Amino acid sequence: SSSEKKRFHRKCSDISDTVEGNVNHTSTLVPRLALGSTMRNEAPYLKEWIEFHLARGFEKFYIADNDSTDDSLNVLDMYVTKGIVELVPFQNNNQVLTYDEILKFAKGDKADWLCIT
Repeated sequence: SSSEKKRFHRKCSDISDTVEGNVNHTSTLVPRLALGSTMRNEAPYLKEWIEFHLARGFEKFYIADNDSTDDSLNVLDMYVTKGIVELVPFQNNNQVLTYDEILKFAKGDKADWLCIT
């Protein structure tokens, strides 16, 4: 239901200007639907996870890496180059502060909606 979706998504326009217009998968346009997440050692799953969410309408990903020691950053490289993923600095080993930073990035891009996972 609509109320359930609102429970899981934060409307960025509550803290930013409302955005109008069409958006595609580039960082030069305003994302209408973005996803923010933290990760650590997720290399085997990242490509499938991003592609799954792109196919469902997400246009931008804000990802904070918590000191991965696997190939995660290399997997993300092509998405970063295309402007689909933006790497957000992990904040002092504090997940709450890191999600606040992700929200600042989304607000700066004027995203309409941000899903935090």
